[in-house]
Amino acid sequence: MLTVEGNEDQLDVSGLTVVRHRPSEEGAPRVVIVHGSMDTSRSFAGLARNLGEFEVLRYDRRGYGDNLLPSAPAPRFRDHVNDLLAVLGDRPAYVLGHSLGGAVTLTAAAHAARSFLGVMVYEAPLPWTDWWPAPALPSRSSASEAEVRQTAEAFLHRLMGTERWESWNVERRELFLGWAPAWASELQDASLDGAPFQAEDLTVPLLVSYGTATDERHRRGALEIAQRTGAPLVPLEGGTHAAPHLMPQELAAVVRGFVSSHEHAGQTVDR
Repeated sequence: MLTVEGNEDQLDVSGLTVVRHRPSEEGAPRVVIVHGSMDTSRSFAGLARNLGEFEVLRYDRRGYGDNLLPSAPAPRFRDHVNDLLAVLGDRPAYVLGHSLGGAVTLTAAAHAARSFLGVMVYEAPLPWTDWWPAPALPSRSSASEAEVRQTAEAFLHRLMGTERWESWNVERRELFLGWAPAWASELQDASLDGAPFQAEDLTVPLLVSYGTATDERHRRGALEIAQRTGAPLVPLEGGTHAAPHLMPQELAAVVRGFVSSHEHAGQTVDR
């Protein structure tokens, strides 16, 4: 274990670097954060700091950020599910998944409920449904590196706007494009392999959230997950898809309320 700074430790879990935010009190509930596509856990540093009463773990998913692992094959969707279960280990926790990280979290919870005290998802996508807009992906899983990078760059143009993308220096653009293989692989799996979980298999406490200023597909996706699972649907006023980064205090309040309600209800296991 290496101290990063302040109340943060750096852990190694199955070859992945995990950042642990130590809680203000020992024995506090643990919250694990799972980021989405073309992102890293750094987007959730502010959220973690706003959850100081909990032990918070955040990590870059395989193929991203500190866990780029360039010499390894592009990770598959199932690899991300297995990595989350490895991070959870033998200590059940509350897990917050954002965007595709929400899909990873729901899949893991459907297959290994005992590892979860509860699940929160913010704008998890449903790319395997017939109504979700098909993402522009490389033509095949064996596409060349050049095609994967070109497709990922087009995605980033659409995601953040050409003006913003082109305002970045070459080094920062290359950083994002280095995540292209992981992005393409996980979205190909999620889009083409069918639903990775079934609503009836989700037996853990669940909360679904979305931002009131988000796009229609993410709003509809949140509504559909809530309806199919019977989970409460909590809108984040003024939130966009980037709310975990832009509105950490507001999202922390949602997380805090969810965890506290289940802790007080006694829906926990010995830690």
